[in-house]
Amino acid sequence: MNGTSIPNNVDYTVMLLSAHIGSLNSLKEEGNLYNTKESDSQNQLPSWSGSTEQHYTEPALKNQFLQDLEYEDNEALNSAKDKDTLGQAENSKGSSSHSNTSRVNRDRIYNNLDSEISVWSDFLRIHWHPKSLCIVPQFMHNATFAPFDTFTYGLNVYDKMAEEYEDKLHFFTEECDHLQGFHILTDIYDGFGGLGYKIIEDLRSEFRSKAIININPFPVVNHAMDASTDLTIINTVLSLCNYHEYCNATLPLSLNTSAAVGCIEPVKFNSIKYDKICSSLSSNFTADHLYDALTEAERKILSLSTGFPLPIDNGASSGTFFESLNGDLDSILSCISPEHKERNVSFSRYVTLRGITTSPFEGNRSVPSREMSESLQHNNTPKTMLQKLLFKSYPNSLSLCSIVNDACNVSAPFPSIFSKNSTKEFYKKASNEKELQNLDACNMAAIASLESTCASQHYLKSLLNQAEKVAFRRYHQFKETGMEEDTYSEALDNLANLAEAYSVDRSI
Repeated sequence: MNGTSIPNNVDYTVMLLSAHIGSLNSLKEEGNLYNTKESDSQNQLPSWSGSTEQHYTEPALKNQFLQDLEYEDNEALNSAKDKDTLGQAENSKGSSSHSNTSRVNRDRIYNNLDSEISVWSDFLRIHWHPKSLCIVPQFMHNATFAPFDTFTYGLNVYDKMAEEYEDKLHFFTEECDHLQGFHILTDIYDGFGGLGYKIIEDLRSEFRSKAIININPFPVVNHAMDASTDLTIINTVLSLCNYHEYCNATLPLSLNTSAAVGCIEPVKFNSIKYDKICSSLSSNFTADHLYDALTEAERKILSLSTGFPLPIDNGASSGTFFESLNGDLDSILSCISPEHKERNVSFSRYVTLRGITTSPFEGNRSVPSREMSESLQHNNTPKTMLQKLLFKSYPNSLSLCSIVNDACNVSAPFPSIFSKNSTKEFYKKASNEKELQNLDACNMAAIASLESTCASQHYLKSLLNQAEKVAFRRYHQFKETGMEEDTYSEALDNLANLAEAYSVDRSI
C-alpha cells in the first residue's frame, strides 16, 4: 500500500501484520517512515513537573549490511529531491559512484552475516507500516525463565492483545479494494501455535468467505526445541488439528526430511549453499478457488516442491527447457515439506514456471525428439507445453499451471546462497572470480509446485506415532492454563482421521 509520511514523502509499505516477542533488535516497533525528531523529543517529555528518574538502555546497533541499505535509501531520496537543481549531473555522478561501492561492500559483508544474525530483522530491507508490528505482552525473546513454549500460552496471551491486533487488522483490510484472503505464517511448535490459532479463529468468524492459507515453517535444528522434544510434539499436534478446522489449506515447510524432531539430514540443493538453521520464506498465492481445487475431499495439508535456480540460462527458450526434462518434471524438483518420498501418489498440484521465454526454438542447441518437435509445432507457448508435460507426468491427478515471463531477481539484498554450479551456462561463461560475484546481479529461472499428495499421510502418521508416546500429564503448564488431557486425546483422534483422508485406497 502507498501513503504519505509526515514530511509529505510518498512511501510504499507491505500490507502485513506481525506479532513478535521482543525480537525486533534494531527495528523500531512503530517503523521508521513516519517518525520525526520533533515527535520523538515530545514523547520523551515528562507528563508532570515533579522529580523524575529516567532509566535508559542503549538501542541495538545495526550491522554493516543494514547501515549500507539505509545509506542507499537516503541517497535515493536525496537524489529525487535534487532532480530540479542545477547540480543534478554532478550529484548523480557522485551518488552513483558511492552507490556502486556501497553495493559491492554490502554483497561482500552479507556473505559473512550468518554469525551476526540473531533475529529476522537483522537482514530486513522492507519498511514496515507503523501499524504492522505488535509486541506480545508478558514474554521475552529467547527467555530461559518462563519461555513462550506452550500452545496454551498463546491462547491466553491473545486476550491481552486482541483489541490492539484487531484494530490494526481492520486498518489494513479497510484499505483493500478487493480482499481475496489471508496468508498466515506462524510457528506451530511453541506458543505461537496457540496465538496463530486464535487469530485464525477470529479471521474465519469475521471473514467467512475469504481464503486462509496457513504456512508452518519448521527448522531442522532449534536449540530451544532440543530441551523438550515432547513439548514440541504436543504443540504441533494441537496446532495442526485446530488450524484444519478454520483454514482452507495448511502448508508445512521444512528442510527436515522427516516429521521427527532432531538433527536429521536436511534437504540438499545442489545449486544453493545455506545455513540450515537460518530460514526465510515468501509466497504469492492469490485466488481462493485455487485452494478449493487443491484441497478436495478435505485434504487441506499441502506440500511444496521447488527447482530454484533452474540449471539453465535466464531467458532460455521453452523448447530447450522442456526437451531437457525428457518428460520427467520430478527430476528438477526438490520438496521442502517433511516426509516427502519419491514418486508419491499425487491428487492435485499447481505449478508455476518463471523465466522461460515464449519462443519454443530460440537458443535450442540440441535436436528435439520427434515427439517433442510435434508438440512444439502444435503447442508453441510455454503454458501449453507445461500443461502437456503435467498431463504426461501425472495423468491421474488434477494439474493446474501458470507462467511468469519475468525471472526471479536475485540481486542484492537477496541472500548470497548460490553455489558455483547454480547456472551451468553462467559459470561456463565466467572467466574470473569478479565475474562470479556478479551472480547476485542476475535473474534466475525457477519453478515451484504446490501439491496435494499421499506424502501428507506419511507426515501425519509419523507425527501421530511420536505424539502417542508422549506423557501429556507430565506437562502441568497445559492444565494450569485450562487444557485437560481429554483435549489432547481428542486431538490425536482427529490427527488419525486427517491421515486417513490421504489414503490411496480411499482416493480411488
